[in-house]
Amino acid sequence: MSLVLESPSRALASGAHPAIFVTFLAFGAATGLWGGSLPEVVRQAGVTPRLLGAALTVFMLAYIVSMSSGGWLARRVSLKRILLVSLPAQGLALAALLQAPSAQLFFAAFAVFGLITGLIDLVMNAEGTRVEADKGRPILAGLHGGASLGMAIGALSGGWLAANLGTWAVSMLGAALFALAVLMLATGTPDRGIDPPRGVQAAGGGGRLILALLGVVVGISMAGEMTASAWSAPLLIEQAPDFAAWAGTGAAVFALAQALIRFQADPLRRRFGDPLLLVLSLAVALVGLAIVTVSPTFAVSAAGFGLIGLGTACVVPCGFATAVARSPLAPSASLALVAFASALPRLPTPYLVGEIVTRASIGAAFGMFAALFLVAIGIGLSLRRKEPAGA
Repeated sequence: MSLVLESPSRALASGAHPAIFVTFLAFGAATGLWGGSLPEVVRQAGVTPRLLGAALTVFMLAYIVSMSSGGWLARRVSLKRILLVSLPAQGLALAALLQAPSAQLFFAAFAVFGLITGLIDLVMNAEGTRVEADKGRPILAGLHGGASLGMAIGALSGGWLAANLGTWAVSMLGAALFALAVLMLATGTPDRGIDPPRGVQAAGGGGRLILALLGVVVGISMAGEMTASAWSAPLLIEQAPDFAAWAGTGAAVFALAQALIRFQADPLRRRFGDPLLLVLSLAVALVGLAIVTVSPTFAVSAAGFGLIGLGTACVVPCGFATAVARSPLAPSASLALVAFASALPRLPTPYLVGEIVTRASIGAAFGMFAALFLVAIGIGLSLRRKEPAGA
């Protein structure tokens, strides 16, 4: 990958890795904070399980639209500038979501939060691939490990703060993390300009098919991650009401397990290759989903969420890295196409989860995801067959 930098100083270049790592950390913390405090947020806003499923669908639609169109923006505005504007905006949207006093305002804040979060997801991953290229070694999975670590911190602290102090305290913690990320980006990373294409202007038919298949697999995994974050707390409260203050445990165990693997994943990527890691990871997640589906207790469910975290850890970073490596488009454009294809599984599943929870149980909703992960394993095996010789 050949990139033209705008002659950043050695100090700025060396600061790019920790700056983007903290950006991933703050991004993950935002998901964890609202996930851990979700029972309190939906209580104060009067949101039912069916309405929550619909709200998650709206969030997912906004997220995908923003992530899919972010490549257009990244070809006109530098990645650094986009992040410096969108990160504070995400903090404000998170605060509005956490403080929503009604279902209508919850819906509106969630949609705005989805738009901003989708854009940040695309841009920070594109920036991460550029830092990875500069360093000459894989770092993207480790960056996603930072997001998982942030999610774990956010889930535990968000649940405790919401139950004991209120959602305003959760908002303050989120604001502090976003301020740190903005400070480090502003002072520690160079402005690399717009995101240029690496070769020809459009991927061929085979390249587009691979991006589409990767998008479906990534979409199933991301939808599963979102469901684990959103519904783990209600499931654990349902199983152990006396532990409501620790409702974020499921999301935290999930995220910590993700972080544990992601921090070790880049050496595994070098040794085994991304397609094989995808299949093995999906299989582990499938086992975790099966456990959560039938689990009767808090402890067993928490263990199941840990396995889901272990399994999904490598899916998104490996999928994104494969998309960038096997497409001639700019990193942001390749990831935008993957994000667009990910809409196929991601858009309908939140609403379906809400309906299944309303009509059956939360465990049954995770059973649906077990079936989806079986489909993803089949696609992952097909991607291994399509892998170029010598890849």
